[in-house]
Amino acid sequence: MKTNAQSIRGTAANLLVASIVALTGAVHAQTPTVLYNFGTNSGDPLQPVPQAALTQGRDGNMYGTTQYGGAHGNGAVFKIDASGNTSVVYSFPSTPGAYYCVAGLVLGNDGNFYGVCVYGSTDKGSVYKVTPGGTRKVLHTFSGPDGDTPRAPLLLAADGNFYGTTTQGGANGFGTVYRMAPGGTLTTIYSFNSTDGANPVAPLIQATDGNLYGTTQNGGANGYGETFKITPAGKLTVLHSFTFTDGAQPTAALSQSSFGEGDFYGNTAAGGANANGVIFDLTPGGTYNVLHNFNSTTDGAYPYVGMVQGPDSNFYGVTPLGGVGLPNGMGTLFSITTAGVFNVLYYFDGTLGENPASSVLLNTNGLYYGDTESGGTASFGTFYTFNEGPVPFCILQPSTATIGSKVGIIGQGFSSTSVVDIGGDNATNFTVTGSTFINAAVPPNSGTGYVTVTTGTTTLFCNKAIKIKPVISGFTPTSGPVGTVVTINGSGLGQALVVKFGSTRARPNIVSNSQVTAKVPNGAVSGKITITTPGGTATSAGVFTVN
Repeated sequence: MKTNAQSIRGTAANLLVASIVALTGAVHAQTPTVLYNFGTNSGDPLQPVPQAALTQGRDGNMYGTTQYGGAHGNGAVFKIDASGNTSVVYSFPSTPGAYYCVAGLVLGNDGNFYGVCVYGSTDKGSVYKVTPGGTRKVLHTFSGPDGDTPRAPLLLAADGNFYGTTTQGGANGFGTVYRMAPGGTLTTIYSFNSTDGANPVAPLIQATDGNLYGTTQNGGANGYGETFKITPAGKLTVLHSFTFTDGAQPTAALSQSSFGEGDFYGNTAAGGANANGVIFDLTPGGTYNVLHNFNSTTDGAYPYVGMVQGPDSNFYGVTPLGGVGLPNGMGTLFSITTAGVFNVLYYFDGTLGENPASSVLLNTNGLYYGDTESGGTASFGTFYTFNEGPVPFCILQPSTATIGSKVGIIGQGFSSTSVVDIGGDNATNFTVTGSTFINAAVPPNSGTGYVTVTTGTTTLFCNKAIKIKPVISGFTPTSGPVGTVVTINGSGLGQALVVKFGSTRARPNIVSNSQVTAKVPNGAVSGKITITTPGGTATSAGVFTVN
């Protein structure tokens, strides 16, 4: 177990973040550059809407959805590269079963994309999978009791399942939170009842504590929506109910800060001092603070979609309306610091698009990308990019694994000579697809920690630390009195924090990443053995008998 190496890498990563902040803090926003004007070619995707979240694929291209266009005029899944080369991946049919599939996509652990249609064959919506090659399969069709009208993109959680919300339906008709296995088995884990929120339209996020966080557009104590926490098992806690004066009708996903405090940052589509929406800060405990009130005339209005945090710790977002221009404005691109310092980066004026739709995507190349619902040379929207001082990085997927299992790493510049470090140990068993994707087996001495890829003189740090789940394969002896030294074998044990015999704690003695010993503690009774590490808890299959 390379604990010293991991400590060094952790320090290096912190220094890297500090360097990024220093370097990017003085960089001023550049005018966005249009990469593609939707509608300039026959069969083009047309007019992405606010829910049409962008995602990056294993091939480095960006993927999204539109409400119109494609071969049948009913919308399309499209891909676009960093140079603006655009193609339609899949055209939604005009037949029942795929209507208004606008909610954007999420990349699955299998390399395919997953999305939802607001209306399906039952007119209550559906969940589908589409391959990068354009083969689409409906995984689930909603019937009402299990949800109705899904508008939010899915979340791929650490447990490998997808989580999402429906705007209506469920036990009370006010919407649901659901879990879906990759194969399509769907379970409703919560039905809103209006007093705890109603009509969620924003995607969920998974926070560092493993819980899911989201917003509802309506309901709550005051009827203006609320923010909530829900466990993967379905226990919901209301964190804040909006009063209109502090915001109203949130339709955007929350974003958890990666810089220390772990607060959540979000925005509402209405309410606030000027009734044009707000940006807020919310602690995990529910303490709420308004950071900015939109005034429409100079800074935009009605921010429908969420923000993304950059390596400079600032958040970047868009408003579809407001700002300088026509009487109602054409929207703005903005940044805001965690302290609430707000800055308009660009006023959309039609030439580079108007009514910016989706939330901004931070690509692994360090550049930001987004699209507009209208404007541009053909008036059907644009796909644009802007530069805030690029800091390339890599994406880890999944971020929870066991020793020997495979993880994917998305980035750029990869080659067969790249050095892949997973949680303090170099991975030697990996394959490279193109220059943008690595599929690596977690090496035997990995622990919970950073993942880096070094190619030549360039080192990319991944966006998430990897959590190595411990596994207990067996132990000897299987019985003995208090004080007996028990050898526990398995994998991912090198960061053991505690061993338990039944419910009684014992001090672990780490021999290696595959072996831990512990003395049977005073007060122990017969039961299974558990080991807890920063990556989780492993439980033995067999029972240790205390004589």
